[in-house]
Amino acid sequence: MVGDRVKEERARRGWTQRDLAVRSGLGQSYISQLESGRRDNPTSEVLLKLARAFEIAIDELLLMPVEDDQIFPSATLRNEGLPESEIVRISALWEQHPEKRQTLLESAHNLAQAHAKLNRLTAELQ
Repeated sequence: MVGDRVKEERARRGWTQRDLAVRSGLGQSYISQLESGRRDNPTSEVLLKLARAFEIAIDELLLMPVEDDQIFPSATLRNEGLPESEIVRISALWEQHPEKRQTLLESAHNLAQAHAKLNRLTAELQ
């Protein structure tokens, strides 16, 4: 259940429901209802807000077992140096447009390489 995962992630960080509400832009009462199971089917917009608040990808928030080709490779992209904000953004597109997953993955790898190159150049110029 998503609510259990949200509660677990929030507690792991030592946040109150109010802290998560402020960081996510969601109401504290909504978060309470989600965590207690009174609301159990959050929209993709809510999931994206929660993932951004936790600075993780939606797939990590959900932790749902799915086929390998359906799992967004956030850990790989993170290791390649792609900024978390881009991982969250691309992860949302991955979920919304399964027919474009190969293109999204190629673009994400290219973006990670460009970001790494820019970081190296910035370091050289300083």
